[in-house]
Amino acid sequence: MSWPWSELGLSGPSGLTEIRRAYAKRLESCHPEEDPEGFQRLHSAYQAACRQARQGGRQTPPPQTPEMEPSPPEPPQAPVFQENPQEPDWDYERLLAEGFSEEASDSLKKPETDWDYERLFAEGAAEAQEARRRKLEELRRKNRDRYAAQEAEQRRRSSDEEEAWAAVMAATHALELLYTSGAELPVWRRFLNSPVFWNARSNLDFVFALEDFIEQNPDLPREVRKAFFEAYGFEKGVGRPEYRRLYQLLGVGRKERQKLRRKRRPSQSKTQKTIRFAATLWLLVLIVIGVGSVLVGSIREIAGRFASTPWEEQCLAWLSEDLGREFIRPFPEKSFRYSEKKDPQNSNDYVKACVYAPADSPDEYFFAFQDGERSPEQGALGYQSNYADRLVMTSLTDLAEEWDLGLDYDSAPDGFQGNLGETPGAYLFQLPLTGAGEFIPALGARLDALKHEDWYQKNPPEFEVFLCYGDLNFYSNVSTVRDFDADYARSVYENKFGPNVCRYIAEESGVAAEDLGEDAYVLIERGTVQINGETFFWVSALEKPPSQTALAHYFLEESGTSLFCITPEMLDSGLSQEELHREMYKGGTELRTVESLGVHRRILVWDRIKN
Repeated sequence: MSWPWSELGLSGPSGLTEIRRAYAKRLESCHPEEDPEGFQRLHSAYQAACRQARQGGRQTPPPQTPEMEPSPPEPPQAPVFQENPQEPDWDYERLLAEGFSEEASDSLKKPETDWDYERLFAEGAAEAQEARRRKLEELRRKNRDRYAAQEAEQRRRSSDEEEAWAAVMAATHALELLYTSGAELPVWRRFLNSPVFWNARSNLDFVFALEDFIEQNPDLPREVRKAFFEAYGFEKGVGRPEYRRLYQLLGVGRKERQKLRRKRRPSQSKTQKTIRFAATLWLLVLIVIGVGSVLVGSIREIAGRFASTPWEEQCLAWLSEDLGREFIRPFPEKSFRYSEKKDPQNSNDYVKACVYAPADSPDEYFFAFQDGERSPEQGALGYQSNYADRLVMTSLTDLAEEWDLGLDYDSAPDGFQGNLGETPGAYLFQLPLTGAGEFIPALGARLDALKHEDWYQKNPPEFEVFLCYGDLNFYSNVSTVRDFDADYARSVYENKFGPNVCRYIAEESGVAAEDLGEDAYVLIERGTVQINGETFFWVSALEKPPSQTALAHYFLEESGTSLFCITPEMLDSGLSQEELHREMYKGGTELRTVESLGVHRRILVWDRIKN
């Protein structure tokens, strides 16, 4: 049995589920603080085994939950240390000494003829044996060279991992020092611009350590959280899926993200402005001298045409021309003034705007507003519109209705008001805790199909899609940043989100603190289990700092309406599933409220720890 399987206690190559279970079991006897070297070897073996299982094309079966065996959560990823398969340990000296075997000699026997076979075999035996010796010696030399190269690569990778781990430890220690000393914001910013932070910034072990730091220090100043948000470039989107939880924990709102995105570029210098003005003035003089009469005639013609045709009607014709579809003004007597609120007191800041709709879908309102002069050959349409956003809104609303799911709209900075022709900047799909896995790839296919539409490519809309449970979301995507990752989103939904919500409820409802005392525990997500035929999401409370001593267990029904709190003794007492299920429903109940869960905020608590 070769590495990494021997390190994990497995008999050989296995699926991801078996690998994770073996890893979790070994962690019980290999604590990172008590045996850091052993933990590092175990962690490297786990990563290598996962990588080999994925590259081998294994189809990992769904997590099985016999009795009370959960599917352990996937541990944080770290740099993978991939061992090369070991060559067979050939005994070359023995093989060379043996020469031809009796079986090999028997296989050379032929029917008797007039040929002198004994003489021929005698002459060729020595040559054959010498050729075999040379071949085996060459094979031995190649394998020795291969082992030497493999050992050198292993030493190099081990050195790289040690350096990366040291960088993570240094950055994590700096976090604790800055927090305990009450460092001011400028000190935090100097840390975020220092090599100590940047050497560990992209290391997933540090990312996970930073997540734990933020969770355990909820009083971390908001300005410091925003500084971390900027350091990771989250104002442009999450980027890597592994940063999703850190992005959520930093808690930077949509309005603040918009402000970060809209930071003004440095203004032009006075010299640049002067040069630009002089060049423009000189060009204008040339135009006036060369084509003055033609320009004056054209201006008069255009002015006459616009004087006779209102802008609202002219824009209606432009929309049909540009989009290849007939449009109408559903409210022909109404138009309005539009402003981007740069200077609401300045009447010149307002432009003309009007509500339009496709002739064949008169209730799909959108608006267009005036935007300079029209010159299609130069890419100037003369207007801007949210037509593409309107089609996206219609398509995603229809999809939510097809799957019978709730859909909320939002926009920055003031939220979605639902005004005539308004379209949202964010779509929040409300999913149950289980049973909606098939919807996620359907949503991904719908978004991909929209991107290939001609109207989408002409004017790509920017919007966000959130997959939510109440006010919690486990995946979001910005249309202009990257494609919707349906496989990843579905994996998070089916394997991690339910236990995550269970942990959130146990914490935010105050149940865990009342059962065990403030700051006396750490909640660890265990996975999904079956108890007497019902599905539950399982979280354990361990003694702080995280040890193997369990203080309590919390189970959330898959409906999200009931939370069960039981003691470790009850779980370990050897009760059958049916008996355990019956014990969970005993005792008094209490209705708790977790406001951030929206429509799911009412939770019925069955607490067997206090009762």
